[in-house]
Amino acid sequence: MPERYMDQLDSAAARRDTAEATRVAVLLLKDYPSSAEAESVRSRRPDLVALVRAQRQADSLGALRQEQQADSARMAAKWSYSATPDPMSSQVNRTASIQSEGTISLGFPYEGAQYGTLMIRDHPQWGRDVMLSVNEGQFNCNSYDGCTVRIRFDDAAATTWSAVEPSDNSSNLIFIRPAARFVSRMRAAKKVLIQAEFYNNGVQTFEFEVGGFSQARYQQ
Repeated sequence: MPERYMDQLDSAAARRDTAEATRVAVLLLKDYPSSAEAESVRSRRPDLVALVRAQRQADSLGALRQEQQADSARMAAKWSYSATPDPMSSQVNRTASIQSEGTISLGFPYEGAQYGTLMIRDHPQWGRDVMLSVNEGQFNCNSYDGCTVRIRFDDAAATTWSAVEPSDNSSNLIFIRPAARFVSRMRAAKKVLIQAEFYNNGVQTFEFEVGGFSQARYQQ
């Protein structure tokens, strides 16, 4: 109640405790800005109005900063990283992967929700690759003629990219090319949409929240 603050303010003033009086007056202006008591303080201490305004702005900025930090942590947690030695070169094979936000639904024999996985890989022998995969299903692509996918970074216009299946003809994975260009665009984005065609299941779209990718963690 504002009356309680006024009692504390009068007590501090009687003790000539300027610091305490200022603290209580600021609380009164913040907690009960429309009260008669607050108006009385404003008329006697106009200097405190600017102080309260500055504190409110600082509190607002602090809350926004905490929200941004929490969002950054949430997005960073979506990525998984690995670094394993390559036995043929004694160098490191690095990967970073992220699961799609939603699922797609495919027909027989792949019924059920299917997540997409986006993976970046730097291999000592094969170089950099960007791969899109599903646990089950068949991309309408091949290792000879390849195919195309549509990709959208944030709110930019969607563009067409080349893709190809692996040389072992695995149909649940495609390589997106050029990989270096994709990674460069992805690192500047928060969200990536990838649209690919599936055998007997038409065009399907995956969404990835990529904003938490950490180059530092990837290179550890």
